Amino acid sequence: MPKRPDKKQISNWANKLRNVKYSHHGRDENGLDCFGILLHFCKTFDVDMPDYVYDDDWRLKNIKLLNEYHKYGKEIEEKEAFAGDVVLIKNCKWGINHVGIMISKTKVIHCTKEGVCVNSTMGNNRIHQYVRLNWDD
Repeated sequence: MPKRPDKKQISNWANKLRNVKYSHHGRDENGLDCFGILLHFCKTFDVDMPDYVYDDDWRLKNIKLLNEYHKYGKEIEEKEAFAGDVVLIKNCKWGINHVGIMISKTKVIHCTKEGVCVNSTMGNNRIHQYVRLNWDD
């Protein structure tokens, strides 16, 4: 298992992505989507996370993968969450369909149609789960 990155490493990673534009199926600094941010984070810090196959069913596979988070980490309470933890957001009736990465105790980086952005987690009732990836602490 990879070693958990420290706050400075996570902050540096997030700062490099702040002006990246949205791109459907984007997976690098040329363009990202929300799942692309998770994959970029995992790749940067040596976490094994599969991508989904691009086909007509990509959205359902993405939702299925996000709902199978327990394969890649464990659910934690909001009060335990800090930089490097994954935020799973439920925006639709199918379940979890959006994802971000905690960059501090109260901030999350994610990607919307407007591009990569940082928002507060405080008072966000759409946050469904917090997940700690399988790190070698």
